[in-house]
Amino acid sequence: MENTKNDVQKIRDAYRFLNRQMQKFEQTTELQLAIDHLMEGLGEHFSADTVQLYKREEGRYILASIWRDLNPKIDHWIRKTIRETDGQDCSGIRMFDGEGEHEGDKLFALPLLDNGKIIALLAIANPKEDQVESLIEIADMLDGWFANRLAKRDYLNRDNRVQKLLSGLGNDYTAVYMINLDTDTFEIIINQQSNNVARVQKFNDFSTYLDNYADKYVLEESREEMKRVLRYNYLKKHFETNGDFYFRFHTELNSIGQSYFEAHAVRQYEHNGHFVVIGFRCVDELVRKEKEYQRELDLAYKNAQQQLDVIASSIQGGIKISYDDPFYTFKYVSKQYASMLGYDSVEELMETSGGTIIGIAHPDDVEHGIADALEQYSKSDSYAITYRMKCKDGSWKYIEDHGHKVINVNGEVEHWNLILDKNELMQKTIELESAKRANQAKNDFLSRMSHDIRTPLNGIIGLLEYADRHPEDLKGLMVNRKKAHVAANHLLSLINDVLELNKLDNGTVKLVTEPFNFIDLMHDVKTISDMRASEEGVSVFMEDSYFNVKDPYVFGSSLHVKQIFINIMTNAIKYNKNGGSVWCKVIEKELGDGKIAFVVRITDSGIGMSEEFLQSIYEPFSQENYDVKSVYFGTGLGMPIVKNLVDRMGGTITINSRLNMGTSVEVMLPFQKARRSDLPPKMELNQNHDLTGVRVLLVEDNDLNMEIARCMLEDENMVVTEAGNGLDAVKAFENCAPGTFDVILMDIMMPVMDGLKATEMIRSLDREDAKTIPIFAMTANAFSEDVESAKRVGMNEHIAKPIRMKELMTQIARYCK
Repeated sequence: MENTKNDVQKIRDAYRFLNRQMQKFEQTTELQLAIDHLMEGLGEHFSADTVQLYKREEGRYILASIWRDLNPKIDHWIRKTIRETDGQDCSGIRMFDGEGEHEGDKLFALPLLDNGKIIALLAIANPKEDQVESLIEIADMLDGWFANRLAKRDYLNRDNRVQKLLSGLGNDYTAVYMINLDTDTFEIIINQQSNNVARVQKFNDFSTYLDNYADKYVLEESREEMKRVLRYNYLKKHFETNGDFYFRFHTELNSIGQSYFEAHAVRQYEHNGHFVVIGFRCVDELVRKEKEYQRELDLAYKNAQQQLDVIASSIQGGIKISYDDPFYTFKYVSKQYASMLGYDSVEELMETSGGTIIGIAHPDDVEHGIADALEQYSKSDSYAITYRMKCKDGSWKYIEDHGHKVINVNGEVEHWNLILDKNELMQKTIELESAKRANQAKNDFLSRMSHDIRTPLNGIIGLLEYADRHPEDLKGLMVNRKKAHVAANHLLSLINDVLELNKLDNGTVKLVTEPFNFIDLMHDVKTISDMRASEEGVSVFMEDSYFNVKDPYVFGSSLHVKQIFINIMTNAIKYNKNGGSVWCKVIEKELGDGKIAFVVRITDSGIGMSEEFLQSIYEPFSQENYDVKSVYFGTGLGMPIVKNLVDRMGGTITINSRLNMGTSVEVMLPFQKARRSDLPPKMELNQNHDLTGVRVLLVEDNDLNMEIARCMLEDENMVVTEAGNGLDAVKAFENCAPGTFDVILMDIMMPVMDGLKATEMIRSLDREDAKTIPIFAMTANAFSEDVESAKRVGMNEHIAKPIRMKELMTQIARYCK
């Protein structure tokens, strides 16, 4: 009897509760808020786990509102149960018992009918046990009243278009928005209480609403991207050419422990505007499964890697597998492959190479190697090529790559490669080929030198024989003597060029840094060029008006700069036509940071060069053809010397030429600026060459050279004392009275004591004239370093053999008169 009274009381309490909820519902103007209050009241009164409202649209139940979705497993079970019972007879409240992991759970489903048609379903999960009877008792009243209110207020059918879209999204979306892509205004269709978005205050535009939500709840890794791609202007642009849009993001945990969500945007473009429906659903379970799947993949990959390592360890050489992309990205690399290149681990190789074969293959071999492999692939599924790969220490190693094309079941192409170390074999092959080439080059050089030296020597010997046979032909002897001078000078030029080019190739030529006046240097070039040009009947235009230079003072190797332009001017004159012209212009360019460049353009009206010859003009002994050589006496070494010097000075050289149309050479040389005060004082040359009475100590170990020099000096009425080596010269100077000699002409390479040591000893003697007497190096050692060595021990001038007597007499007059 007591239990019956309690049951009756509970039912009465339930009716009172329902009446209060009805009153509250009618007083709330906003339908969604009224529904939320009702569901909250039902859940709390019946002590339920959750209360959910499903709309029925086109034969499917769509979640419309939820209270207290604290247990995702319960939610999933409810939706699964409703989907499975969809379409069954639901007249009156039905109860479902859970099974398996949901054993003990109970679900009460109350259909809401309108004219006998189910328009919605109210689901109450796990109400309090002693409240079940009262729930069943008021179910009919709740059904009739609630369904009537939903239908009356057009809650379920107010926007059939939205309902269709919601149907497309599915039942598992916990927040849905309708956004106008033209105005950025929006409407909340579904927003469950568990969502963090439910706590976001109201805004008029979706962009502000989105930014507020993202800043508060979305983790940094997804935040800015979400704010960008879910904006109305981005979505509008996307839907111009694409369909549905998905975006996954990561948030702070919400009230039921969810953190991974996916936004699904569906466009709805109509005549009255551009709209999009965006649904948000939790994908924690999907992410969990993806991570689990990835772990399984990683484990499978690790196992496969270990199996490959076992196979690779039993094979001589290294193994690599690469994808068929432009960089041939590594998929697998064996330890043996990494070790072959000197790397301590596969990871170190991958980091250094950037994970691609292109990252460690020699750049010069890549294009050729790929082309060769593709050519072999066109005939079969395998190839074999040899190329260089970069080792850990920066060196390059030759490897032999045996590749095989493999097509996976998914159609993707991979390249499986066996890599063999062929460096030692290749190095020996290269050394053998280098030795062959060097031997061939030596033979070519000796053959060429034999020809080029014998040609002027043959002329000189022939002229001497003619002089022996015809001593009475004075006119012919004079003409032949000039020809012999030309041949001898050509022979000297050839020897000088060969020695100079050899030193340049060996890197033994030192470029000094000294201040000089670039305009004065070009004047010297013009003086030398004018002498040659007058002999050839060529006009040289190289006036100051052609020089656009404001700052002529620079630091550099003036000797080698002069050598560059004398060589070019000599070619322009030599390979010209009788009556031809040569023009030289200079332009100054400011480089900044105290640097300047001079651009020198030398143009001639000569015979020009073919395009084919221009390709090899910087190769030693390269000449246009032998007919030209026989006429113009070229050595083919001038331009290689010029190019080498220009490169060492950090400059550039450009040549434009056409056969029979002339040649233009442009040289750019950079310099550090200098000041006029940096230049040493210039010594005035004494033009009075009356050297009568000048006392000379002539030091020379070669009898013929001694005889020639003595005769030349005595022809100028000078007094000559001879010494056969450096030690004799020191004794001769030391045993004479101070002032006995006016100048010493000192050979360098001599027996007993060389000229450098002799000069040092003379300069160290304790007498006044030992420090002041002019000492000239008169030697066949004619390079810049020889000049430096002579100056270093105290010599005043350096006169190169063969001696040009005019130059020697000028220097003696300069110091002694």
